[in-house]
Amino acid sequence: MKKLVFTMLCLGILSCQNHERIYTKNYKLDFDKLMLQIVPFIAKLHDSIAEKNRLNIENIEFIKTHIEERQYKWLNFYEDSLKTYYFQISRLEPSIKNDKFSAICGSLKLSDNQTIDKKSFKEIYWTWKMRENDLAEKSEILFKEAINQQSLDAYQYPKASEDWIEFPSDKVFYNTESQSWITK
Repeated sequence: MKKLVFTMLCLGILSCQNHERIYTKNYKLDFDKLMLQIVPFIAKLHDSIAEKNRLNIENIEFIKTHIEERQYKWLNFYEDSLKTYYFQISRLEPSIKNDKFSAICGSLKLSDNQTIDKKSFKEIYWTWKMRENDLAEKSEILFKEAINQQSLDAYQYPKASEDWIEFPSDKVFYNTESQSWITK
């Protein structure tokens, strides 16, 4: 019953909102180049790539192959008044039918030559893996909440009655110094 009420509430919120996605085409950026810069922060890299070398240019061919294999795609992109960019991308996740995706949301700042200020990079959330149509609906809601600095607590495990945000959770948080997810 709780799951039904929560779903109805979410559908009600969706029906009242403007459904226009925040697309990458609204910005004059090289999004292929930007994806190549973001993925080393969020991907599980090959065992031969040491953590301290994850952002090195010599790993670019591995990153390109990883982007293709995992089907990374832009979902949303937004720039706030402080020149902070918020992004949301999806990627294929391992599943029996190879039909589940997750979304990763984060923020960053860019230099004048469109490279990421590495110290500014921060992940905001990762969703659970789900089918693309479910991910499209849920990720749009989550992204709008994130760019408006709203609390995402109600969508986090174990508080949410459905699978929305895998982390952060009550057991996992993002460490801005190491730029990684840490278990409490």
